[in-house]
Amino acid sequence: MANQETLRPVTPRTPTQAAREEYNPWARWVNLALGVWLFFSAFIWAHTDASRTNTWIVGLLIAAAAVGAFFWSPARYINTALSVWLFFSTLVIEHVSAASLWNNLIVAVAVFIFSLIPSRFEAWRPRRRVPA
Repeated sequence: MANQETLRPVTPRTPTQAAREEYNPWARWVNLALGVWLFFSAFIWAHTDASRTNTWIVGLLIAAAAVGAFFWSPARYINTALSVWLFFSTLVIEHVSAASLWNNLIVAVAVFIFSLIPSRFEAWRPRRRVPA
């Protein structure tokens, strides 16, 4: 008589199980590109000195945090904080052109959104503790 385990049909993976095994860092790549763009945009068109300095430094930090998030997922929250800083500092610091102001605001919102997208399945529920 055949073993019961050999007769059971193979159950397909659920979407949740597949998501746990999948690593998809596309949001990190987007934030890296946005950081590089922000860095170069500081020198492409006219800025005040304070605005230019803020823009290139924050762009460099966003790109660095995006690279760090490839290796340590919680590093993406550094970009969340940097995007909040960029948004409000853009509103406070004087700008020469409306293009630089809108560029910084749009990049800040985009970095904020993409920094909240996980690279792999991360459950929002607390993890169960294993009894000692």
